[in-house]
Amino acid sequence: MLVLSATHGNFSRIDLINSLYDSKNWSDKMGVKEFSQHIGITSDTVRYYTRIGFLNPRKSLNNGYRQFGQEDLERMVFILRSRQLGLTVSDIRKIFEEVGKGGTPCPLVRELLDKRLRQIDIEFQKTKELRQRMENARSEWKSKPDQPPSSGHICSLIDEIDLLDDKYRNH
Repeated sequence: MLVLSATHGNFSRIDLINSLYDSKNWSDKMGVKEFSQHIGITSDTVRYYTRIGFLNPRKSLNNGYRQFGQEDLERMVFILRSRQLGLTVSDIRKIFEEVGKGGTPCPLVRELLDKRLRQIDIEFQKTKELRQRMENARSEWKSKPDQPPSSGHICSLIDEIDLLDDKYRNH
């Protein structure tokens, strides 16, 4: 059984407990619900990754239902680990394409991770700037009285912000 620890809806870590392929817990013919429960994710998540082509379950000859096998399990665990590292669906698609061509994906993974780190640095800087703008506003607003909405004004606190003032601008 695969157990995922979650924090605020995002995976904080992936713990493999027991053997994923333990004959007591694993069947090579699991339906969507059973497969998702085995891994500890939602059926919608399994359906999404199937719909975009990351998982390729067989169709049962008896009833036409999808049956997920070991390869699907391995790919799903890889997807979860990749997402945990901040890789996007597009990044994961590129990795699968590289593997499909017979190449080693490791250089691409390093490149993608470097790119994500640069993006996160930019986002972090923007978040720091937003926090400073919020602190500036909160500080100014401490001494301002509450005012009811009036013609053309919804909240005087926000309406009075000078967007040209450097302390409130997006840089």
